[in-house]
Amino acid sequence: MDPPETQDAYWLTNYGRPGVGSTDTTFLIGHRWVGQDAPFNRIGNIAKLGDRLTLRTQNAVLSFTVSMVTTLDKATLNTAPIWKAVPGRVVMITCDLHDPWGKNTVITADPTSPKP
Repeated sequence: MDPPETQDAYWLTNYGRPGVGSTDTTFLIGHRWVGQDAPFNRIGNIAKLGDRLTLRTQNAVLSFTVSMVTTLDKATLNTAPIWKAVPGRVVMITCDLHDPWGKNTVITADPTSPKP
């Protein structure tokens, strides 16, 4: 996946919409750049299993827990299981800093259950 050269992350609108009642996976795509600010610079380098993240939309503040951090080949990304529809899930895709032209870092996060 090669997102446009932009300082912003973007949402793949033909998939899920983040928030309560989501019926599909939400995909957020963004760059990581060395020496410049980019949307996923910090996330791609430090995300780990169990981390919590917050996503702000126009209508809500949503909480997620990271369930997977992995590296996938760009050539086979389109057939990876990450594209399976999972209601409420967020998948963030960015370039891998060790092989930015051949691999993507993929972070999957599931809605965090409210604490009792």
